[in-house]
Amino acid sequence: MSELHGRTSTDLTKRLFGEEYYADFPMCDFPENATVLDVGCGSGRYLRELSSRGVRAIGIEPNAERFEASKNAGFTVVRAGAEHLPFDDGFADVVLCSVALPYTDEPKAVAEWARVLKAGGEVRASYHGFGYALWLISRGPGLRRRLFGAKMIAQTWLYWLTGKTFFGDRSFCQTTNRMKTYYAKTGFTLLEIDEGRPFWGWPVVIFHHLRKSPAA
Repeated sequence: MSELHGRTSTDLTKRLFGEEYYADFPMCDFPENATVLDVGCGSGRYLRELSSRGVRAIGIEPNAERFEASKNAGFTVVRAGAEHLPFDDGFADVVLCSVALPYTDEPKAVAEWARVLKAGGEVRASYHGFGYALWLISRGPGLRRRLFGAKMIAQTWLYWLTGKTFFGDRSFCQTTNRMKTYYAKTGFTLLEIDEGRPFWGWPVVIFHHLRKSPAA
């Protein structure tokens, strides 16, 4: 899996693009009695902050190395994929997902958010926009990252056209309109959007704040 994913993705994005492209979205401001699932927790960046606030935080990480890193750091973490979360229906108050969705089966992962959340529960999610891939193509640094950006765009369009993945793994770009189609099918209301500063007219990072229907 690419170094742009997982535990390094958020920090690498900030280092490459700077704060003007990647705002500090409100991902952890929850009351102490909340149960929060961090889907794609990496090595525990948000788990650390949530734990310091007294929140009951549980990480979900499919990668063995990052799972062990979170576990060894003392966090509560389970090894599982975003498409099959090992929790009962209505288990959690909040789902976090920081630039992990591009590497999953998107509609299945969003459906799992809805399943494990209580009625009225929240999602705080961030995604890579097309500006992320375009920046990598035009500015790198390095040939490998430029090629990765091109692969992201190619994979995204092929997935949208065919519903199939190519090139051996997933590394998609998201758009707000595309994500809205998933939200409509799973009972989510999009409360807040922050697309930050665009690159060539496209957002680099997209932040969405969602709420599951209270009647769900």
